[in-house]
Amino acid sequence: MSITVEEIFETVNMTLRQNFDIRTVTLGINLKDCMDRDTDHFCGRIEQRIVAMGKKLNAAADAMEQKYGVPVINRRIAVTPVSLLAEPLPRTIAAAVRVAKTSTAPPPRRTSTLSAALAAMCKKA
Repeated sequence: MSITVEEIFETVNMTLRQNFDIRTVTLGINLKDCMDRDTDHFCGRIEQRIVAMGKKLNAAADAMEQKYGVPVINRRIAVTPVSLLAEPLPRTIAAAVRVAKTSTAPPPRRTSTLSAALAAMCKKA
């Protein structure tokens, strides 16, 4: 596929005059191998994975911004549903709250759907 000069100028025009940007970059993180019967160990593994992968997402988005000169407005993550991850944990409110606090801790832009999934799981128990 060849790119015409007109298409290049159109892209440059969008970037310079029309505030062209990338709205959102999303990283999917598989947390299934973080599963554990011990709540503390489980939460620690989740936090380590999310932080490590989040740093890589930020670095990749920053590099893309620098390379192409197009700002990335939002960075987010999507993770394995907690209802699947929490199956081996004790079915207690305390365990659910502990996991919810781990999964929704700062940075503040982290999604809060994990809390909702945990609340639903506790109601079933």
